[in-house]
Amino acid sequence: MIPRQIIGLLFLILVGATNSSASLKAHSAAVHEDVKPVDGRWSSKALAIPDVMVRDQDGRSLRFYSDLIKGQVVAINFVFTGCSTICPGLTTTFRNLQDLLGTKNVRLISITVDPANDGPAELKKYAASFDAKPGWSFVTGRPDLMTKLLKSLSVSAIAVADHSSLVIIYNDAETRSTQVPGIASAADILKVIEEASSRDRRDSAANARYFTNLPLQTQDGRMVRFYEDLVRGRVVLIDFIYTNCPDICSPVTDNLAKVQDRLGTTVNLISISADPERDTPEMLKRYALDHGAREGWTFLTAPAGKKANVDWVAYRLGGYAEDPAAHGTMLMIGNDATGEWVKMPALSDPERILAVVASLGGSTAR
Repeated sequence: MIPRQIIGLLFLILVGATNSSASLKAHSAAVHEDVKPVDGRWSSKALAIPDVMVRDQDGRSLRFYSDLIKGQVVAINFVFTGCSTICPGLTTTFRNLQDLLGTKNVRLISITVDPANDGPAELKKYAASFDAKPGWSFVTGRPDLMTKLLKSLSVSAIAVADHSSLVIIYNDAETRSTQVPGIASAADILKVIEEASSRDRRDSAANARYFTNLPLQTQDGRMVRFYEDLVRGRVVLIDFIYTNCPDICSPVTDNLAKVQDRLGTTVNLISISADPERDTPEMLKRYALDHGAREGWTFLTAPAGKKANVDWVAYRLGGYAEDPAAHGTMLMIGNDATGEWVKMPALSDPERILAVVASLGGSTAR
């Protein structure tokens, strides 16, 4: 059997060579009437996306808008696991796009148009066949709710095999959307996403200067820019810990782990080491695992020889201390898109923390 990835590659080559593939025509012939031809222009009208209950490939119940769309830049395509024509090509393009995105804060969403046959197990197997990584959600749900969702995105079709091959790019924070042909290359889709991600440059530059956009290192060893990659346009919870802390750090982290159990995926948790000279990424990763931290929680330290990077971030956030044991114990909760920030004790009751998150526009329904 030819692997799906190879089928997808052959499909893209064929479409590129002919530009009039019969299977492509059949696949997009029944696109909903009010989808306009792709002309490269942006709409500034918010998409009326229903907050229907869906399930991802891991079986998690999510609210489609609150947990996957709200406040984010997303790229959405439409597939089904039994498809043997265009879907493997579309999914291969998203797989290549995920590689190109790197640490960019963009969520990929693949919505099945065949929910009657595509449950979480089928989607998980399909995702694994394309080596999909975290940050890419494959979504299914009750057929009636999925029909409602697909109609809201104007991609409903008379037959499953005739669903849309368009990719929707949407920046919810800026209410900007556009569509890209599914046969576009990953590099071309990335260019559109980068345009969608650009906020008012003056505000963004000012925020980056205040919070600092210095490079830091995560518990997985990735290099990230503090503001651009972790804070911009997001609802975030930020605290300070260090792995050798003998007292408050572990209780604080355990408390935030309870909070994370209830948080939607639109909220980032960020724990910054107060002892970046000694806390290596490996030590932070072990610490994170010991306390049950999951995807969406970033632990930060300094790149080799760059302690000052963390110091500047800590200073701007009011958490800097010469002695790690004297680090700040307040939790900062903010919505960068609205500019609203709240400080509260990091050991506050999880329900109180969640109430603040909700008041700032963050999803608290997992």
